[in-house]
Amino acid sequence: MIDFLSDDSSQDSSDDTDRDENEEVSNSISKNNAAVVSSHSISPIFRMAKELLTAAQEYQVHYQTPKVVFNFAEASHHDEIDAKIVKGLLDLGIEIEVKSEQTPSFPLDFQTSLALTSLSLSGPPIPHLSVSLNLDVTTILTLISSLTYSVSSIPKDVLSSLPSLQYQSAREKIDPILPELLDLFKGRDLFTTATAIEKVIDILIGVGGPTECSRFLSIFYDYAPSPERTCLLLNTFASLSNDLNVLRSSSLRPSSLPYIQIIPSDVPEYLLPSVQLPKIEQYHVDIFGTALKRKACTVTANTWVKNIFQDYIKNNNLNDQIEVWTHEPRSLVEKKWRKWELDHIKMR
Repeated sequence: MIDFLSDDSSQDSSDDTDRDENEEVSNSISKNNAAVVSSHSISPIFRMAKELLTAAQEYQVHYQTPKVVFNFAEASHHDEIDAKIVKGLLDLGIEIEVKSEQTPSFPLDFQTSLALTSLSLSGPPIPHLSVSLNLDVTTILTLISSLTYSVSSIPKDVLSSLPSLQYQSAREKIDPILPELLDLFKGRDLFTTATAIEKVIDILIGVGGPTECSRFLSIFYDYAPSPERTCLLLNTFASLSNDLNVLRSSSLRPSSLPYIQIIPSDVPEYLLPSVQLPKIEQYHVDIFGTALKRKACTVTANTWVKNIFQDYIKNNNLNDQIEVWTHEPRSLVEKKWRKWELDHIKMR
């Protein structure tokens, strides 16, 4: 976003030459957002606009071309923003914002034009994100972790047993993670890969607890595990039920969480066969590669994965980019919690 401070003196000093240049540029702009500008007599504001639009097209964010917004700051009712400049910028594809306590006055013939161009008088635009979001293993774990839902109920001795749990619990008490994720998911299509689901089950069986398992099955209520997986889950969490379908109606699923589709892995050809990358395992390739091919942003707590994949793409001169939205992690803690409770019961 580019801010322009309104200044009466500078406006008074603008001469007819600049106005003629602005009008010439305005008249030479194509109406299809291609930003075609006359090669001569371009005033600085339009030259800057053209350069920023070109940069936005070359450096996409989350697979989308960023909006270029010019903010006319501190404008007051005494100021008049030149209609020809504003119209020229709008025709280029620039968005205009005016931020002030009072709406500035525009020439009468421009009032109707403003109503048709979605002039913003409010806060910053929503960050660019793809409509579809891919959920990584770490994000699914965050959605099912007891830390996310019951941090105040977990004994301090459990949370202090590991530095990571101590830090995560402290952060959760200050800045709960679930509202952030639910707000991010709102209005978007969510998916995850079958590979991610299988990895989460492996982690659940190893360090998860019964409530975390139940919440997982509640969130992914249409997930159909293999007979072997079903036996493993039932044997590990025998206290829950002898039928996984009973758990699918659990009320543990957040009410505002959108449906999460489970899809097969489908990665770009240049990632097949499995590439050898430091710290990267096959499930990373399947999860992040699927999002890469679908031009979807991956939601993850693994901040380092993007850099490794992006370096590989750059070093091999591949015209592609990987996009992620990172959040703080929340680890599974219930198994450790339940064990602590049992140990204290035995000591009594």
